[in-house]
Amino acid sequence: MLIFLFGEDTYRSRKKLNFLKEKFLAGEKGPSNLFHLSGEAVNEESLKKTFSSQQLFSQKKLTIIEKPFSLNKDLIKKISDFIDEIERDKNNILILYEGKVEMKNLEKSTKELFLRLKRLKYAEEFSSLRPWQLKTFIKNNFLPDATIEEEALDLLIESLGNNLWAIENELNKLLFLKERKRLIKAEEVEKLILKTNQKIFKLIDAVGNKEKKTALKLLNEQVEAGIGIENILSLLIRQYSLILRLKISPKKRMSVHPYVLQKALEEETKYSLEKIKKIYSELLKIDFLRKTRPIDPQILLNLLIVKTL
Repeated sequence: MLIFLFGEDTYRSRKKLNFLKEKFLAGEKGPSNLFHLSGEAVNEESLKKTFSSQQLFSQKKLTIIEKPFSLNKDLIKKISDFIDEIERDKNNILILYEGKVEMKNLEKSTKELFLRLKRLKYAEEFSSLRPWQLKTFIKNNFLPDATIEEEALDLLIESLGNNLWAIENELNKLLFLKERKRLIKAEEVEKLILKTNQKIFKLIDAVGNKEKKTALKLLNEQVEAGIGIENILSLLIRQYSLILRLKISPKKRMSVHPYVLQKALEEETKYSLEKIKKIYSELLKIDFLRKTRPIDPQILLNLLIVKTL
């Protein structure tokens, strides 16, 4: 059996992947026969063990391969050659897990594999949720025993977009050590969001002031404090996007929180248009690599700071 999970919304796709893993393990009576491969662990030897005739159509096994489209041509061809056999094998389950897929960035062989996988019976795409879907998802999944004011929910989405990882993290902070059956008010969300954003503002200020050591220190402190690197990257992209828009169209009305806008106006004066474009472009590149390659985005952010300053 072959399952293909992919899409920009890695929160929901990761939850689905974990659900399938737990379901498989729950049915195991003996030693676990689960293999989770990513990065350098995906090589010719590991694929040979997965696709060998001795392994196919034998004992029940689950193999997960993360970010298959980052593999080299030979490994991609090996996967392509065995798709039909794996689909017929009910005991040997292979899950291919990928993030957002940009067709224009795929090589010919990878593009052919992607189009073939999309047509599979068990292919599922996790696109970013639309605003009304996002609100429903947040209420049903993150606040089962609590309620939230519409204004508070709007502010949360306005500040964090459709980044479900960040939204869950911020809501957990609000509910931590408190009665979970409660009403979340707009002023609570505003206070929390501003506190989180202030750390990002300090980092952006340090970069704008060419304070390399301070910028690196602030970045690492946020990671050590438990703020996910994906959340940090998402917030940086949103704020630099706002700074860039202000630089290009300073008189254009921006639909963002007044404090966030004020900070962006202050930060905009510290950057030339060329520098903002360069940093913003590099952040988007890091985000793309994070979703398509087995690479540590924190290392790339550190390198960006060093290279920029």
